[in-house]
Amino acid sequence: MIYTAHPLDIALRDCGSEPHLFIAVGDADPPATQFIRGGRTFVADDGAIKIETFAPRGNWAKVPRDAERLQIRKDGRVLCTTLDGRLVEIGRFQVFRIDRVSTANGSCRPLENQVPDLQLDEDLVLAGHLEYPSIDLKREFENLKSALNQKQLAENAASALVQTISSSAANSTRRRLPCRRAIL
Repeated sequence: MIYTAHPLDIALRDCGSEPHLFIAVGDADPPATQFIRGGRTFVADDGAIKIETFAPRGNWAKVPRDAERLQIRKDGRVLCTTLDGRLVEIGRFQVFRIDRVSTANGSCRPLENQVPDLQLDEDLVLAGHLEYPSIDLKREFENLKSALNQKQLAENAASALVQTISSSAANSTRRRLPCRRAIL
């Protein structure tokens, strides 16, 4: 597990070689429900909460347009603070215990007709963390490269501006010599 400091990154507490906690995602009813271990949570354009490419399962409200800040609590509740200071609950991640799973396309399903056991503990979700397999190194390097390119462009623009100002200032302080008239 890696601390990312991004408050909407989430991981589950039981990381390790044999994790058993999973977050239910998607609209399908059991047994077709999909499960994931966590990931990057964000607010979609329509105000819905998403984890990576998945919608969390359960009753979720849309994030209000006047939301100022989102927070994810240890019990899986997602809350937002609005501009007027109200605290609004958006939803709660449904965390299940599953002993054996099969994985495909970034999600998991229980093996052998297991019935996932809903967990209601108060200390399951870690905000600001990702499990190592959830980190897309290619995407992270592309983000870093983009940030470095933007920094370089900003530095180049600032340097050009300084040169222009310096050149302009040098031209305006030169002493002008009177013109001699040519005698014809």
